Amino acid sequence: MIAVSLAGLIGSVAIAADLPKESDYYRLERCVTPPNIVLEVGGILPVDANRVMVCTRRGEVWTITNPWSEKPEFLLSLDGLQEPLGLLARTGPIAGSTSPSVAS
Repeated sequence: MIAVSLAGLIGSVAIAADLPKESDYYRLERCVTPPNIVLEVGGILPVDANRVMVCTRRGEVWTITNPWSEKPEFLLSLDGLQEPLGLLARTGPIAGSTSPSVAS
């Protein structure tokens, strides 16, 4: 019984080693965050080559200029939202969704 279980475990590990990894599909980029800002990001919107907007679980929307540089610039664009979950760029204003509107 132990030999069969061990063989099954070894087979499972061998199969798992062949599975694709997240890095096969996505590139992870890191952004230096100031110590006084907590980004619990619920949505990311690339604005242009040098700016992204992020919405946080804490109800904030931040515009980050040069996010991949050593010293990105953070601008609090909006706060007081109820758990924003995404941002959408359309012609005109940026649209967003919040937790209550997704749930209802």
